[in-house]
Amino acid sequence: MGKANRNKRANQEALEAKQANNAGKKAKSNKFIAILCTVLVVVLLGSLVAYSSLVTSGYFLRNTVVATTENYAVDNAVFSYFFHKYYQEFNNTYGYYFPINANVSLKGQACSLYNDGSTWFDFFAANAKSNLANTLAFCEEAKARGIALTEEDYEDIDNAIASIKDAAKQAGVTVSYYTHAMFGSGVNQKDLRRALELSVLASKCNQAI
Repeated sequence: MGKANRNKRANQEALEAKQANNAGKKAKSNKFIAILCTVLVVVLLGSLVAYSSLVTSGYFLRNTVVATTENYAVDNAVFSYFFHKYYQEFNNTYGYYFPINANVSLKGQACSLYNDGSTWFDFFAANAKSNLANTLAFCEEAKARGIALTEEDYEDIDNAIASIKDAAKQAGVTVSYYTHAMFGSGVNQKDLRRALELSVLASKCNQAI
C-alpha cells in the first residue's frame, strides 16, 4: 500500500512538474509574441509615418511623369498646379451656376455638366490635361523658334511666387500649408516655379505667333 502511494505521489509530482514546465514555456511564448507584436506595431507606425511624410513632401508626385514631349517632361506635382488652377478659375467664374461642395472630395461629386456618371474630378482632370497639352505644344514651338524666357519674365515669376507668400502671411498660415491648400498636397515652391515657367513660356510663344 505504501509503495502504491509513493508511486502515485511520484506520478503526481511528475505531472505537476510537466505542467509547470509547459506553463513556463507558454509564458515565454506569450512574452515573445507580445514583444514581436510590439515590434511589428512600432515598425508599422514608423512605416505609416514615413509614407505620410513622403506624400506630404510630394516625393511620389515628383517621381510620376504624366506627360512628355521631345524637350519637356511634366510630373504630377506640376500637373497638380494645372489641375487646381483650372478648378479655381472655373469656380470663380461659374461657381454660382455650378456649385461644388468644397468639403466633399471631387471624386465623390457627380459633375452636373454631364449625365454619364463623370465626377467633378474627372472634369477638372480632363481639362487640366488639355491645358497642359496645349502648354507643352507652345513650349515646343518656342524651343523651335528660339523663344526663351527673359530676365523680365523671371522677375514676373518671382513676383507671382512672392504674392503666394504674401497671401499665406495674410492668412496666418505657413507658405507650405497655403501652397498645399491651393495647389495640392505635396506641391512646393519649386514645383510652382516650374509650372509657371512653362505657362509663361507658352503664353509668350502664343503671343509671338
